Amino acid sequence: PAGVPAPRGEIESDAGSVASHVIGYGFANGVRLEAAIGDQYSEIGASARTDRGGDLHVSTAMINALYDFNRAGRLQPYVGVGVGLARVDANASFLINRLTAANPVGGQFRDSDTSFAWQLLAGLGYKFTDRLTGELGYRYLNVPDISLGGRSFTRTAAGGLGPAVAGTWSGDV
Repeated sequence: PAGVPAPRGEIESDAGSVASHVIGYGFANGVRLEAAIGDQYSEIGASARTDRGGDLHVSTAMINALYDFNRAGRLQPYVGVGVGLARVDANASFLINRLTAANPVGGQFRDSDTSFAWQLLAGLGYKFTDRLTGELGYRYLNVPDISLGGRSFTRTAAGGLGPAVAGTWSGDV
């Protein structure tokens, strides 16, 4: 129907839990390479513009390059970058412009997609032995060009749902 946009935009999720399994090799110059698989679970929260949210699960397979500072000490700060693949499973419903529009637009999707991913890493490692280090870190993960099937709809003045438009939601996670 005219006036009902196809689903599109960005998914911004709350900080969630991340679990990773990593194996790698550290060189004497402080550089290390690693292969990592991980899972991240988070909530897609409501905001001033949306009244509902959902959940997001991202599974990753990444190759990371990192640099460890203070190689001689037990505490070792690090920075790094990574590239790989991510599978995004999303389930959400939302109502956009709920504060400003008389007939706001909403949508929903429950779908998954796999795409290229990149990440930035920073953190602090604790060297237990020469071959074992535990880490606590931060990861900024970006998964561009995700497409999720969904539908858009308008909310009528009486509070019901207007005609729906099926489409593909696309954007970055």
